Order: sequence, then structure tokens, then C-alpha cells
Amino acid sequence: MGNAESVKDSVTVSKMNWTNTKRTAVIAGAACLAAFANAQSDLNSRVFTYDGSPATNGAIDFSIDGASFGPAGPVTAGTNSITNEGPGGASFGLDLEIKVQTFIYVSGSFDADYTVTGYGSASDTSPKFSDVEIRTNRSLTITTTGFSELSDEANPTNHASPGSVTYSLSAFQGFPYIRGSSQISPLISGSDQSFSGKSVMIQVSDLPNSGQATLRMARVLSINSGATGATTYRAKGTLILTVS
Repeated sequence: MGNAESVKDSVTVSKMNWTNTKRTAVIAGAACLAAFANAQSDLNSRVFTYDGSPATNGAIDFSIDGASFGPAGPVTAGTNSITNEGPGGASFGLDLEIKVQTFIYVSGSFDADYTVTGYGSASDTSPKFSDVEIRTNRSLTITTTGFSELSDEANPTNHASPGSVTYSLSAFQGFPYIRGSSQISPLISGSDQSFSGKSVMIQVSDLPNSGQATLRMARVLSINSGATGATTYRAKGTLILTVS
């Protein structure tokens, strides 16, 4: 029986930095992609909170008392207004303000493990997929960076290459992914370091009514005869998620 080599590559959300105009999540590191949302608890739909109170929106008072008419008190806030006051009535302005808060939810895992047995050079020619769910009401860009060659985890000075990993990444409407799902971003691909510096864009206008998308990563592992038994190799990379 041949020895087994373990090959792992790692990509996960570890940190999120907020700025005034753009929000960036750095996806790198451990086993499970963290879910994050903008202080929202309902992950199934929109949440509507209505406030029509004078305390928040201000108030108006108007009266007609015999021959007298006009505001009975001051206009206290907002866009409340009274015009065309007269003994026959008045016009009242109104304004409805709708504030849509940012909502982003990312759930799944980009990490993966291969266990390889046997000997010689070979490729796992059937791509292996990792699907991550995205729910968003903002357009997003996912950029690849820092992807590395396979390296000997226990002996980093061993620069002999045991093989390579070819990656591809794209986004599809809806979640979970089903065959025939509409692709909403160009496919990006590359091997090892050449996968860095590429981007996938998810436009809100391309999302289905559910607001969901599948971010799908595919891998193809190729191993050469120099891949040594009883050795663990690792390939790393980072995905940077930026909110438009």
C-alpha cells in the first residue's frame, strides 16, 4: 500500500474593516467562513421598522376657530409644513423617508483537504467545489491575493515543488447552487500564485428576488512524483471582499 500525503488549502473570513465609503472583509486563515451581517437578526427577508411618531418626525398644529385660522403651535421638526392656510382649509406637506441599511451575510467554507495515496505523477482531473452562500443588498467585489505554491508544512526550507493547484472562482444566482444556475460574474482562474490579482464582481441588479448568490470555488490538484509520503503540504491564499 502506498503512503498518503495530506494536502490542505485554506481560505476563510477572519477580519472585517469598516470605512466610510467602502467596507472590506479579508477572507483568510481558518476552517469555517464566518457569517457577518450588519446587526440584522432576520436572515430570511427584509425587516421593516416604521416610526410615524411626532416625537421622531416632528409635529404640526392647525386650527380654524371662527374667523381665526392658522397654526396652533410651531412646526417642530422635519419637513412638516403648512401652506395655503385660510378659513376654508390648508395644505399639509408630508415626507416619507426610507433608510435601507447595508445587509451582507456570508456563510460556508473555502477550506478543503485532500488525502493522496499511491505514487508517481497524476492529476485529480475532476474539479472539486466549495460553495459559499452570500446574501446581500450591496454590490460586492471579491479579489484574490497571496496565493502560494504547495509547500512542505513541516520543512519550509524544502523548496521542491510536489505539484500545483489550479483554482477557479465565479458567482451564480441563488443558493444552493443547482445545475443550470445563471452565472452572474465572469469565471476567473489560475494556478498557484497566478491566481492572485483577479476579481469577481456581484452586482445587486443581477441577484434574484431572494437576494442570494453562490460563490463557487473549484480546485484541480496535480501531484508529481516528488510528492513525498508521510508529508503534509499546504497552499494558502486570501480573498478580499469589498462592498461597493
